[in-house]
Amino acid sequence: MSTIHGKAEGTYLGDAPKPQYHEGTGQQHQMDPQPVDDHFHDGSEYKPAGKLQGKKAIITGGDSGIGRAVALLFGKNTSYFTERRIES
Repeated sequence: MSTIHGKAEGTYLGDAPKPQYHEGTGQQHQMDPQPVDDHFHDGSEYKPAGKLQGKKAIITGGDSGIGRAVALLFGKNTSYFTERRIES
């Protein structure tokens, strides 16, 4: 197990990596390799069970990553899907 010592001084001991800082979020179209978010890890296509039929949800971050995968899978499960982009 890694431990971090001297956090106030910015020194890290042991095998704990230094923190990484990124400006904003990444762009999914720039990822290599491209993520696959409409199939399962084994390559089979998702077949909805209908458990979400008629349900409503608020999905944040639906433009990339996990939010996009959730939005796509939710969209395959429902007959009603709306989108609203709110800039922060």
